[in-house]
Amino acid sequence: MIYLGDKQEDIQKSVTVSSCWMGAYGWDDFPSGAHKPCNAFTPAAIANAGKDDTIIIAHSLGSRIAFDALQLTARLINDEKVREAYPDLEKVHRLVQDKEITIFMLSNQLPLLQLGRSLPEVLNENEKYCSAQGSHYLERFANQTHIVAFSDPNDILSYAIPAGFEDKYLDSRMCTIVSNIILNIANVVDVFGVSNLANPMEAHLGYDHDERVIALMAHGLSNKSMAPIIKERCDWTELTH
Repeated sequence: MIYLGDKQEDIQKSVTVSSCWMGAYGWDDFPSGAHKPCNAFTPAAIANAGKDDTIIIAHSLGSRIAFDALQLTARLINDEKVREAYPDLEKVHRLVQDKEITIFMLSNQLPLLQLGRSLPEVLNENEKYCSAQGSHYLERFANQTHIVAFSDPNDILSYAIPAGFEDKYLDSRMCTIVSNIILNIANVVDVFGVSNLANPMEAHLGYDHDERVIALMAHGLSNKSMAPIIKERCDWTELTH
């Protein structure tokens, strides 16, 4: 409720600063004080931006917050006033926009938390921003942002992302593609032979100890390194457009 209120941008900025610390420095360089600002434009930070891959694993509301923070960055990084204040921003932007960002959204809530929200300023213009021949190609935030959305049909708080959602609701500069993964995280049990039920709390929270989830994140799907458990226990359909 706090995030859906007027503190939303403050929380997004906090996540953005955390992301800056992750990308700009090594573990031993993290500050002992919680309030030290992060400088994303040091030589080391710029070098890291060029060589590091960005992979985010988030859960439930955290997925919405993480993606909103990226969308906020995509908006600010093309703002003329921000560019004037940070001369090295252009250099970092050019490095980041050739990257592929992967976000694993466990117990995905993107559709649920889209209700009643204002829309990004750039929508349904993927061809302009994400195609090498597009008129705004140099303004894209990332080469591709891949959302891998996990949901359990027994969890009333998580849903698959419907077709066309990224065009209607997500910033085109993110160049987003979506993969839905629907699986029973919670075991379904037969209750007195009348109906099949699953624990909804386990369906929402049980991703961190499901072998299939870990295998999919670590090895992917439909490739040479795909884990045996995925071959044995999963079916999938590949859609292209």
